[in-house]
Amino acid sequence: MPNWNPIRWPDEWRDPARLELIASTPFNFLFIGEGEEFAPIRAAAKSRGLQTGPLPDGVRIVKGEWPGIRISQNGDDSAAAGPTGEPWVDSNGWRVTIEEASSRTHVNCWVDAPPKGNAVIGAGAVRLAIADAAAAGGRWIVALNDALAKGVADANPHSLETWKEAVAAATFFARQAEWMNWTTRATIGVVSDFAGKNGALTREVLNLIGRAASHYRAIAKVAALNFEQLRAVLYADFEAPAPAVRTAILDFVKQGGTLITTPDWGAVEGTPRGVVMRPGYRSFTYGKGRIEVAAERVHDPYTLANDAVIIVSHRYDLARMWNTGAHASYVSALPDGKRTLAQFLIYSDQAVTEATAWVAGKYRSAKLYTIETSPRPVDMISRAGGVEIHLPRVSQYVAIELERI
Repeated sequence: MPNWNPIRWPDEWRDPARLELIASTPFNFLFIGEGEEFAPIRAAAKSRGLQTGPLPDGVRIVKGEWPGIRISQNGDDSAAAGPTGEPWVDSNGWRVTIEEASSRTHVNCWVDAPPKGNAVIGAGAVRLAIADAAAAGGRWIVALNDALAKGVADANPHSLETWKEAVAAATFFARQAEWMNWTTRATIGVVSDFAGKNGALTREVLNLIGRAASHYRAIAKVAALNFEQLRAVLYADFEAPAPAVRTAILDFVKQGGTLITTPDWGAVEGTPRGVVMRPGYRSFTYGKGRIEVAAERVHDPYTLANDAVIIVSHRYDLARMWNTGAHASYVSALPDGKRTLAQFLIYSDQAVTEATAWVAGKYRSAKLYTIETSPRPVDMISRAGGVEIHLPRVSQYVAIELERI
């Protein structure tokens, strides 16, 4: 699939000469207004070999949210908080994951999440928006609000710096396009159709599992069910699974996996266990694995996601990060398992100077990637079934590529 990098052409830019701004950048698909006033720009873009429509084959547009820490509505700049008191983070990775899982063929997801309002956008915010989609295997449709578009057109230094960072981030991920084909690693798989009466709960559960620093995989019931390398499967749809889905999940449990579910699962297979893994759940042994069933139907996605993370345990985490504040991570690997990639998103406008990352597994070498600097080897310390890496000053995104022993 071609390495597409989309951008939404600002309405502020009415002069075809503005196309020079994207010369020598990776942006190769332009969303341009349909009005007659934009006809010269569409023609000029076509003459430069740029595509303006229709959508390329295999591309899906996902409606998203401007990523970052959500600001409260009480009139100040404080962060909105979730049930734990932690800052509430808007991210689009789970949306990309669901879209990819629900397709019977490989898709390229473009996240449509323009900036909110018309406040001045900083370089860090744009860098985060691009990285937030790319780390999950998608692309953000780069969008400038009116203030930023006008500032770039007027050669405002602050606006030009933000634009420069947008180009740098898009260029970075275009060069690392092969990472999009690596196999996603996860500990918890959420099985659902992610639609209708099930959609609100299961979609938010994915979001919140990621916020709890665990790694998830969306598994759509319409596709082939793949539980490879998972520790647990969560089934929380409001109806019992179809026989084929039920059999696939139980085969996974029989081989040593864990099923976390609700009374809507129906009759529970297995033998009651004498221990309670989580208050409010009944525990059963089935084959080499176990089934954890909530005593009552769980309607709150926060509770369900938190229960799943606790039942599985953080001892099986694939990656962790300290001293960064709100963050998220994605782990993937080459199909042969020889190389692992851990990508970290830091939801802060400020760079961090004392962050530490940990990745599960045994490795012989590690290479650090940031948007601002060239890839370079980094030292590792073997610790707790993985390797610990003390990071230099990093901003909103850092990736570590590791070679297995």
